[in-house]
Amino acid sequence: MAENKHRKNLLILSTTATGGKTTVALGLITLLNEVGRRVSYFKPVAQRMVYPADHRGDRDKAISKTVLGELAALSPTESLSMDDVKQYFAEGQGDYFAERVVELYQQIPPEAELVVVEGLQYDDSAAALAFEANSKLAHSLTADVILVVDAHARQAEALEGDIEAFLALYREAGVSIGGVVLNKVEADAAGNTVVPANVIEALARHGTALFGVVPFVRKISAPRVRDLIEPLQATVLRGEDKLMRRAMRPIILAMGAANAVEKLQGGDLVIVPGDRDDILMMTHLYERSVTKPNLAGIVLTVGYQPSESIMQLIDEQGADTLPILLVESDTFTTSILIQKKRVYIEDDDWEKVRWSVQLIVEHLDREKILDSLDVPRRDVISPALFRYSIMRRARELQKTIVLPEGDEPRTLQAASIILERGVANLVLIGDEESIHREARQVNATISKAQIINPATSELFDPFVNEFMELRKHKGITRAMAADVMQDTVYFGTMMLHKGLVDGLVSGAVHTTAHTILPAFQIVKTRPGVEQVSSVFFMLLTDRVWVFGDCAVVPDPTASQLAQIAVQSYHSAQAFGITPKVAMISYSTGSSGEGLEVEKVREATRLARELAPEMPVDGPLQFDAAAIPDVAAKKAPNSPVAGQANVFIFPDLNTGNTTYKAVQRSGDYISVGPVLQGLRRPVNDLSRGALVDDIVYTIAVTAIQAAQTE
Repeated sequence: MAENKHRKNLLILSTTATGGKTTVALGLITLLNEVGRRVSYFKPVAQRMVYPADHRGDRDKAISKTVLGELAALSPTESLSMDDVKQYFAEGQGDYFAERVVELYQQIPPEAELVVVEGLQYDDSAAALAFEANSKLAHSLTADVILVVDAHARQAEALEGDIEAFLALYREAGVSIGGVVLNKVEADAAGNTVVPANVIEALARHGTALFGVVPFVRKISAPRVRDLIEPLQATVLRGEDKLMRRAMRPIILAMGAANAVEKLQGGDLVIVPGDRDDILMMTHLYERSVTKPNLAGIVLTVGYQPSESIMQLIDEQGADTLPILLVESDTFTTSILIQKKRVYIEDDDWEKVRWSVQLIVEHLDREKILDSLDVPRRDVISPALFRYSIMRRARELQKTIVLPEGDEPRTLQAASIILERGVANLVLIGDEESIHREARQVNATISKAQIINPATSELFDPFVNEFMELRKHKGITRAMAADVMQDTVYFGTMMLHKGLVDGLVSGAVHTTAHTILPAFQIVKTRPGVEQVSSVFFMLLTDRVWVFGDCAVVPDPTASQLAQIAVQSYHSAQAFGITPKVAMISYSTGSSGEGLEVEKVREATRLARELAPEMPVDGPLQFDAAAIPDVAAKKAPNSPVAGQANVFIFPDLNTGNTTYKAVQRSGDYISVGPVLQGLRRPVNDLSRGALVDDIVYTIAVTAIQAAQTE
């Protein structure tokens, strides 16, 4: 993979659709470039956030390319469309969304040490989707999160409420907000941007740093006159050369010209019915004045167009002609439309881009941000990265996996996904008619799979003969061998033994014993392996844990437990995890006594002898192994406590119970049990396995096949 393991990802989120997330991201990139950091930019989802609502992803991509190229010599990566994202979550495929994000992330140049990631904007119509997707982004990229809080026109209590709500919401999802940027903060009477005390207190309660206080600047929020043409569906009557003027304030002039002139300020966009010739003439006289500031323009409403004689007088003003827009809407509606228009960065508005970015850079707390970047990145692999990695590696290997439970509905759905994504070649064992009937029932596409029925296969007789030879020491007869070989698991295992397939996955309806006994009898163990064991890869919210043994060895001896630890250590390494192994017991360190504790203590000693390079400690209670705060109290000198990611349980009762409790309480994907020590890969499934569990177990099996060649 191209990823720099020490790279930090900074995910920028905002509390509103107009919070300024994009400009803060650009400002942060500029700041990091100024201090010499190698920074890149990643926008996983192309969203309508920097252009008018009726423009779509191509415009977004053009703006990103233009702005990033000019400001930071960066090129944007490919992005998912918002339509794709909506479909993923509507179909319950949020985990696949995370995988796609990780896949796109691989475009980041490997030399980048920091990546600024722009999350999804919050829109009232899709707030829940944005929250769920942003949580997935944070976890899948193991990102530090910076929250941009829109402070414009917000009272202190409302602002505090926004911060409290978002910090609590993300904390519930297991996402920690590292810092907050208050954007568009209104100045007080003295012109100072003061952060309310209750906001400071709210941040302190959550342990969240204040990374910047950016003032509200009217000219940055003001649209150009040309930016209003499309949303107002306006016709330009005059002043095409002045459409770049900024409309600082829309103002309706309902009074006579003499009184109206007193109300005007520089940058005003005047809104009046088109038959108000007096106001039209007055504004042009105002424009010609050497003592008055320039206006932005005038919008004539209700579709009333001035007479030719009036327009002729205006034309005689020459260079002093104002931009004049004509709209069909009434005056009040026009004013509301202008005020409601969201302010976006347009790809040709370089003046606004530079103002905005410079303002952000000036008001970010450089010292706090740089200090936060010096905190080492957590040495974890995210579930999304794990899933992406195994699917990518399996796709590259193109191994053939046999599925003996060919007509089982979940297995068929998983097969459909595997084939659709090109992850592996599949052989389904069973009656062809039954398999196709079940596939139609669950809407699974399996046309690319090979289907073999043992009862009619030309392989049946040779397999019977081979099994008789393998088991002749048991006195097996041909009739007995033929009866055994009608079993789909035995038939599939014999295919594996003969090299016709590369791996086997079963167990959705068969017991663990039914899945692994044929492997013991036919495939057998690798040379030097005394005990076959298993691990589960537990894909939690923000990390991957390895649990062993939870499926095979009921009550291992200390020696067997040590071997399980070493096997699990190597399995974790093989799948991109940097393992730290905890030998689990009901007691930590020397605090307890008893046969079970002594077994774990002895197993730890033996494991260190078998693999001196392996970080391992025990006995450790589960909380001491997994939670840093608990580890600091119970095992302060342990090299593993508080940071373990491989957990070795003392017996099957403890391991299986813990694995199921963790999986079901958190609704997590678990891959496995993955068997360790066999000559060829055979992997069991829990009978409660979900479709995703089966998909990733197939991918893991394909990778194991390459490792055992």
